[in-house]
Amino acid sequence: MLGARSPIVGRRSEVDALHQVVARVVAGEPQVVEIYGETGMGKTRLLDELARTVEDHSLELVLGRAGDYARDQRFGIVAEADEEISSVITEMGAGAEAHRLHRPVRQVLARRARPPGLALLLDDLHLADEASQELLENLLLDLPVAPLLVAVAYQGHRVPPGCPARWPVRAAVTRLAPAPLDEVAVAQLLPDLPVRRRRLLMAVTGGNPLYLDALALADERTLAGLATREHSDPEDMPRRLRALLASELRTLGDGTRLVAHAAAVAGDQAEPDLVAGIAGRPESEVFGALDELVAMGCCTPWARGSGSGTRWCAPPPTSRPDRRGASPHTAGRRNTCGRVAGRSPCAHIT
Repeated sequence: MLGARSPIVGRRSEVDALHQVVARVVAGEPQVVEIYGETGMGKTRLLDELARTVEDHSLELVLGRAGDYARDQRFGIVAEADEEISSVITEMGAGAEAHRLHRPVRQVLARRARPPGLALLLDDLHLADEASQELLENLLLDLPVAPLLVAVAYQGHRVPPGCPARWPVRAAVTRLAPAPLDEVAVAQLLPDLPVRRRRLLMAVTGGNPLYLDALALADERTLAGLATREHSDPEDMPRRLRALLASELRTLGDGTRLVAHAAAVAGDQAEPDLVAGIAGRPESEVFGALDELVAMGCCTPWARGSGSGTRWCAPPPTSRPDRRGASPHTAGRRNTCGRVAGRSPCAHIT
């Protein structure tokens, strides 16, 4: 989350709604945001935009994201999001019931939600462990009356436990479901492509922003093959992208392919030092491999503040490094070196 800032297209109404939400928080009103939809529709991108708006207004920002790596770790998404909350969980014990943690965690949020405000943003809530979802449910039912923003994003239209749509939340709730991009938005997203190629991409992707990004550099023969009638089912797109990415990865040298697998384990925003640690290769070698992957269009460079790294262009992996650096979760990923060869970036396309 929070890579290099770039224009967001086709989402004017959603962005305006998020700006209004932050304005209400700054005015002292608690707010809840719920972003949901299918893979690739831009839920994380909207959450990124919300995070930047929060920072532009000088609110304290707390970010968390669930993932397969933490599904078996109780309170994983909230523990990774914030050090103070993680300390509360450690003190009470990870085996504590969610209702027992509710009060001390609420106290942390209430104390830190001082003007201009505090924002807690949680991505991929559908992957969160049950204890995290139950804790979030308890918090939403008893939000402090303070300049506090809680925003969640999840995949699909089936509301997971802990989401505000399931409960009478004590705050205004803004729900956003980003739709596929239309031809005008695609022209803004890919202005350098000829009209014919953009239309072919629209036929293949149905306007899904993530699929558009993943296939923007594909040759016309590949796109034409994906657009044939036998490949026209949009629900089959993840499998087709896996196959396409796998075929590209097979052309790589062993060292670059190892770095690609390591980056997939590290997360969709992978810092080079973490990738190097997972791959067991020097950073100079990792940088060279990442340059090759960027040239292929498999990932893009990002930079923010003093940090930099690469971000996968394929649908996002299910784990992400902690923004502050090493954490128990990050350490767990660093210890996956022996399993990297069996972990394919293609496995993340769901």
